[in-house]
Amino acid sequence: MKTARLNNKSRPLRILLVEESEHDFLAFRRTFEKSRFASEITRYVRAEDALVRLEADAASFDLVVTEHKLPGMSGLELCKELIDLKIPLPMVLLTGAESESLPLEALKEGFDDYLVKDTDQGYPGLLPIVLLDVVRKHEYRQGIKRAEKESKTRAPYDAISENLTEMVCRFLPDTTLTYVNDACCRYFSKKREELLGQSFMRFVNEEDQENVGNHFDSLNYESPIGKIEYRVILSTGEIRWHEWTNRAMFDDQGGLTEFQSVGIDISGRKRAEEDLRQTEERYRFLAENVFDGFFICETISGNFLLINKRACDIFGYPMQEALSLSIWDMVASGENEKLKEDIRGEIEGKTITPLRGAYKMVRKDGSEFKAEVSASVVSFQGGQALQGVFRDIGEQEDTQKELEKARRLEGVSTLVSGIAHQFNSVLAEITGNIGRLESDFPEDESISRYVEPIYDATQRMSRLSDQLLGCTGNGEYKLEIISLNEIVEETITLVQHTIDPAIQIELFLTDDISNVEADAAYIQLELAALITNTAEAIEGPGRIKIITKTEEMDEELAKKHSGLSLGSYVCLTLEADGKGLNETTRHKLIEPLLRADFEERGLGVVTEPEITEDHDGRVSVDIYFPASESDKTTPEKANTEQPEGKRTVLVIEDEETEVGITRAVLEKLGYHVLEVKSGMEAVNLARTFEGEIDLVFLDIVLPDMGGEEVYSLLMEARPDMKVIVCSGYANDGLVQRLLDAGVQAFIQKPFTVATVSEKLEEILQRQ
Repeated sequence: MKTARLNNKSRPLRILLVEESEHDFLAFRRTFEKSRFASEITRYVRAEDALVRLEADAASFDLVVTEHKLPGMSGLELCKELIDLKIPLPMVLLTGAESESLPLEALKEGFDDYLVKDTDQGYPGLLPIVLLDVVRKHEYRQGIKRAEKESKTRAPYDAISENLTEMVCRFLPDTTLTYVNDACCRYFSKKREELLGQSFMRFVNEEDQENVGNHFDSLNYESPIGKIEYRVILSTGEIRWHEWTNRAMFDDQGGLTEFQSVGIDISGRKRAEEDLRQTEERYRFLAENVFDGFFICETISGNFLLINKRACDIFGYPMQEALSLSIWDMVASGENEKLKEDIRGEIEGKTITPLRGAYKMVRKDGSEFKAEVSASVVSFQGGQALQGVFRDIGEQEDTQKELEKARRLEGVSTLVSGIAHQFNSVLAEITGNIGRLESDFPEDESISRYVEPIYDATQRMSRLSDQLLGCTGNGEYKLEIISLNEIVEETITLVQHTIDPAIQIELFLTDDISNVEADAAYIQLELAALITNTAEAIEGPGRIKIITKTEEMDEELAKKHSGLSLGSYVCLTLEADGKGLNETTRHKLIEPLLRADFEERGLGVVTEPEITEDHDGRVSVDIYFPASESDKTTPEKANTEQPEGKRTVLVIEDEETEVGITRAVLEKLGYHVLEVKSGMEAVNLARTFEGEIDLVFLDIVLPDMGGEEVYSLLMEARPDMKVIVCSGYANDGLVQRLLDAGVQAFIQKPFTVATVSEKLEEILQRQ
């Protein structure tokens, strides 16, 4: 295959050498081997043999180098023969130093140059340089001759090219320009004579020169035309992008003669392509950083051109697989036509606003979901495309339902808290009057016989109220010494009627177990939830067994129950048998007991349920409470001893009944009572009362002012005054804020004479 070669350093110089001397031939070859120039040397001893080869295959050589003195035909005679045969190869004569006239004679006969084989005159170093120079000059002369010869036939072609706006040029295989049109001259701001004879490679950006050379080397006789883009440097130093279409020209023997090229400036297109690339990169960046699904697809086929990871996650496809699909693959059957019609309206401009609607989409696993899609037609990669954003509104609808449920529960919680508050107010009235009866008739057994059951009932009702408040998160943590057995029995009484009769509840309560310190109301509430959850998980007949026992936690047992320290514990075990108790339901059973505040309330440490599955399921839950050496907490008897000296207490309460009870309790304890029904009255009294006010009972819910505002104004009037806040429930942000602000104590309604007496003594003794 004949291949075009352009300034290619890897191309060897093809030399036909006629040299009789073996020594001189070897020296000639070593000179090229040591140089940086590649060469292919074909040696003949006789000129006659060399002539035969050249007549048959002159195109295989770039030049002829011959010694003058040869056996038979001389070097000069060989030159004459080649000229007569019109073999257009350059020739160089090698001669010794003995003849001064021979070189001149050789040049007259037609040799292109000569070299004297004299090392003192630098023969080895000059040899490759002179030969290459001879070849280049010969190619240039031949190109000029061809150009002159073809000028007549090319005149019409040149006339046409002069009127073209594209740049047109011709150049030799060594890159020497032999023709440039006016457009070329104007572009490079050069006169024609300034360009002709110059190498066109001088205008090519240095970084692109190797690529350009490789391009021209790839052109051959069978495939002579090619196109290439590269950068050129103008005389101003500006770098521009060009696109050139090139054609290699060959002679009848297949030898490369020249190149013809047509070029245009594509700098604007390159900038547009770069802008497009940057735009696509920005698209991709935005697409990957939005929370919603993002896509760009073809308007007709729907094939995805770009899709972000969020969209792939929603649809359940890997990125590469998703890019091989179309938007129609993601739309549920029955929705395609609707979406296509909407897209068609967007493309044809029938819609004023961007496409927006809800559509059923389908995931890779076949499951369907509703998505809100917003899309519009944009320019992308040189054409129209549909750009869209979508989100799974099924998740949004579920979230909205959960939010609405939470709001309803919040409303119920507020209502329950209000009911419990009113309930506690009634209990406060009952408890207060009971206290007054006991104080007024301490020796009357007939009254005590009726009072004690009423008092016990109020305590149970108070505990139920605490449980209601516990459900709303507004209760107070009341740690006290309790009997776990009694709590279990009371809880069973509460929940027994709510459980399927087919489920048996069995109690195995150890009589002599230790007491525990915990919140009785919350223990009962959470135990009820545990029993109820377990019963609901059992399908059909089953059994729930509750066991209490005292257990000593040694090192071996502590290893099984992480989080427990060594010591004595009361263990409550719930065992259940029945269908439905399996791995799926086990966590749900103890979910109420796994809240973060469970242990804070003294409710013990819950171990993870153990599940065994046979014909029927079985679950076992252990709850460990640190054992207490103290006796069970019993209601305190009222301390009716009057304090030393008459002290004054200001009661701020708008409920008439509670004012009367509080006044009676305080007067019974020997305090002088001042009463007001609003915050402003209290503030005015604190500012104007001439005597001492030792303590304030402040109800945090007043008709005219909030508890925080009243407390702040009271402290401005009397900074040293002590304040106790009262409320129907304790776990309230307002109560905590008042305590943080400096309030001395909190008493939850309903309170007893003993509770009030203890709080007052504690505060006044501290004072």
